[in-house]
Parts: sequence; structure tokens; C-alpha cells
Amino acid sequence: MSVDQLLRTLWRRKLYVILTVVVATAGAYFVGRALPKAYSASSTLFIGNTNRTTSSFEALQSDQLLAKTYGELIQSKNVAARVAAALAEQGNAGATAAGATASGAVAPEEILGRTSFESVSETQLIVVSAEGPTAAEAARLANLYATVFEQYANGLLSERTRSRVSVVDAARIPGAPIRPQPRLYAAIMFVLALFLGLGVALLRDRFDTKLGDAEALGEVVDLPVLGHVPLTPTRRPSRAQQQGYEEAFRVLRTNLQFLGGRRKSLQSFAICSAGAGEGKSTTAIGLGRALGEQGHRVLIVEGDLRRPSLAARLGVDP
Repeated sequence: MSVDQLLRTLWRRKLYVILTVVVATAGAYFVGRALPKAYSASSTLFIGNTNRTTSSFEALQSDQLLAKTYGELIQSKNVAARVAAALAEQGNAGATAAGATASGAVAPEEILGRTSFESVSETQLIVVSAEGPTAAEAARLANLYATVFEQYANGLLSERTRSRVSVVDAARIPGAPIRPQPRLYAAIMFVLALFLGLGVALLRDRFDTKLGDAEALGEVVDLPVLGHVPLTPTRRPSRAQQQGYEEAFRVLRTNLQFLGGRRKSLQSFAICSAGAGEGKSTTAIGLGRALGEQGHRVLIVEGDLRRPSLAARLGVDP
């Protein structure tokens, strides 16, 4: 298939492409909006080295190594268990104040699944990021994790590591969720649906056995298409419709005359079709008038003996 044939096929099946793109893109957008929202908040810890060193380079190396060490310790299940216990205590306190029953404790694995940690390169900072179904829960978990680790590190590790951990930037309540992003999903689906729609259009054309246009008809019968006549104008056609209709038969007349060549002139034509109502009488009258415009004497012979219509169409006595 050449590029021209491909483009014509896609244009002929453009409705499949448009429907596929519209349905898939809209579906991705609305499904994305229906997904549960997830918010993210971050708090920052500072690892301070209290060990006095004579060399500033050694102090810098010691601080960065200490930050990496704490970056590994903060991800332990031991710390997550302490955070889970602190969450349970806050939940119990809130439920008691409200006069309700406290909910069950959160597992440390769930806490670690909702949090992430990043040791900022060449600094003494550790960023604690937490996710939650609401903005307030995400900020609370991030701040609580940072606070619990601060207490844990300063209470058990400060004497051994000669360091102090402090929360230097508390998490704020985020204004927008990080997931879902329906616009992003819709944009990605638009690109994918475009290729999918092109594939559907080509596949539909591949299995379509109907003759879609004059070019397809010419390929099947291995004969040239001499003309394309539009539908019969209405009882009160516009001037442009009438002119286009008459011009189509003039093109047909000219193409028929070229078939005879310069030496031979075609004198008779048989106009037929496979069934009734397919345009035999219309074509005969239109072609006859187009030939009459050039001064030819035209004789039209009615061949449909069961359902004759030429006399009524031309307004003559049967």
C-alpha cells in the first residue's frame, strides 16, 4: 500500500479514528478522576556532628558519612514500629476526646510502605516523605515520623555517634494530591489511542468487502471509472446543485468520446444495472441531454419492459 492509498484509507475511515481517540481519552480522564486521591508531604531532618575535629575536611567527611548512616537507620522496622505506636496513641487520644472507640494499630510494614527517605547528596539533610489519603494525614505522618526518629536518635544514638538530630523543616499540609492526575492520564491515552485508532481504521478497511469508492471499484473490475454522478437533485435544487449535476454528465460524455479515439466515434451505449432503482433512466436522460448540447441526434430506447419510466420522465406519450 502506497502512502497515498494509506492516507485515503485513513481519511475514509476517519470516523473510527475519531471515535477511538475520543472514547479512550475521555474514559482515561473520568476513570482517573474517580480513583482515590493520594497526598504527599515532606519534613526535613538535620544531622549535626558534635564531635570536634581539627580538620574541616575531616569534619565534612564525618558529617556526610553520619547522614548516610542515619539514612539507613531511619528505614528500619524498629523505627517504623515506634511510629506506628505513636500513631495508635494519637488515635486513642483523639477517640477518647471524641467519646468513640479507638481503631486498631497500624502495622510497621504499612508505615514503611507509605513513607520514603532521601539523604540529600553532599549535605547533612534527610528528607522524610509520607503519603496519605488526605492532605492532613500525609503531613501528620511525615511530621510524626521525623519527630519519633529525632527522639530515637537523640535518646539512644547521640552518645555513640556524637551527633544530634533535629527537625529543621516541618511538613506542611499539601494543597493538591500527587495522584491521580487525570489530565496527564488523558494526554498519554490520547497518544496511545491515536495509534490504536489508526490500527482499527486499517483493520476495518482490510476486512471490509464493500466497494468504498470509485478507485476500489476500478481495481476490482480492472476497468477505468468514466464518471461519478451525484445523487439526483431534489425537486427544487439550488443553482449550484443543478450545475454540478449537469456537469457530471458532461464529464461522462467527454470520457465516452475519448474511448472511441480520433478515428472511431462511438455511436451507441447500453446502460444497465443489476436491479431496479439504481439510476438507469436517470443516466440515460442525463447523458442524452449532454450529447444533445453538442448537436448530436439522440435516440433513447426503453429496454425495461416491466417497469418503463422514460416516457413519464421525459413527458411524452407512452
